[in-house]
Amino acid sequence: MTDRDALYAAVLAAPDDDTPRLVFADYLDDTGVRADGIRARFIRNQVALARAEPWSEEADRLLRDTEPVEVHYRKAWVTGVDGIVIPDGNAFERGFLGRVTCFSKRFVADGAKLFDLHPIRGVKFAKMNSARGAATAAELAASPLLARLHTVHLSGRAVDDAYVSVVGQSPHAAGVRCLTLGDCGATAATVGRFGGRCFPGLRELELWNVVYGTNDAKAVAKSRSLAALTALRVCHGGEAADVPLRGPGAVALAESTHLRGLIELELRNQELRKKGAEAFAAAFAWPGLKRLGLRGNGIPASALHAFAANPGLASLSVLDLRGNDVKADDLGPLRAAFPHLRVLTDDAEHPVRLALLPEDEP
Repeated sequence: MTDRDALYAAVLAAPDDDTPRLVFADYLDDTGVRADGIRARFIRNQVALARAEPWSEEADRLLRDTEPVEVHYRKAWVTGVDGIVIPDGNAFERGFLGRVTCFSKRFVADGAKLFDLHPIRGVKFAKMNSARGAATAAELAASPLLARLHTVHLSGRAVDDAYVSVVGQSPHAAGVRCLTLGDCGATAATVGRFGGRCFPGLRELELWNVVYGTNDAKAVAKSRSLAALTALRVCHGGEAADVPLRGPGAVALAESTHLRGLIELELRNQELRKKGAEAFAAAFAWPGLKRLGLRGNGIPASALHAFAANPGLASLSVLDLRGNDVKADDLGPLRAAFPHLRVLTDDAEHPVRLALLPEDEP
């Protein structure tokens, strides 16, 4: 085994440890090969990004530096996974391939090869409605490979309450910290059991077209087992089967004493509009929330006074108001009340830089 192979094996053996990754980067720098130097810089920048204060200017800068490098070199750095993963669903974390998209049946059968090649910690399971590509709940729950993941994405109508419960109560799912459910058959009743026997280690939860209206929001808000959540994203999209949360649903979440530990909350496309936004702003009582996303809620500029009037919003670092009828020139009340707050609007975003820096060019 070469030094390069041994150092890479150390990365695979400890996927949550930054030290082997940085040691591998040092080795790459020492080779004197330009391509290795580019990869080494990318590893260090992504490790720094993971360590940076979330949503800070430093994190934004590192993201802008690393995104074009990942886009340009992804195919070259993702090796040995053809036929197992879906190419467009790959993402790097801390300098190495960390998240992939694949069929659950292929994951159960051949997933061990993925972990032999890359320090993967997250999987999006594709086309869960497909009988050919989808594993049954029992098959996925029984796979010891599930224990190697901290991020799981399940979608499709076949992923109903029973499916989610079987997978979530598997002993192999105890380490899942981040879960996304999208356009599936699971309901708010099952979501309310997360963090207990079902996905007991859960810390981040993203829901697309799962929680609907005031009653569902209240079911989530009343769940004691969700008290350990640090991030909650409740999104309403084009495949929605029922109504959005609207103002009463958003207020129910804001009034929940069990969700006080959140540092990130996103309510996307929930039709808050003026009255709902004002009611939500008045009910806002999270002591440590850092990021609040309210994209696409029909919020007018006239509702911003309600946000400025609640001193509880002083904990926020970022308020995302993109997709609303709010422009940068409308932010006076918020800027006066919270000078430190970064507010995102459609006309005042940081541009995405896709061009490589000179030092990262081949």
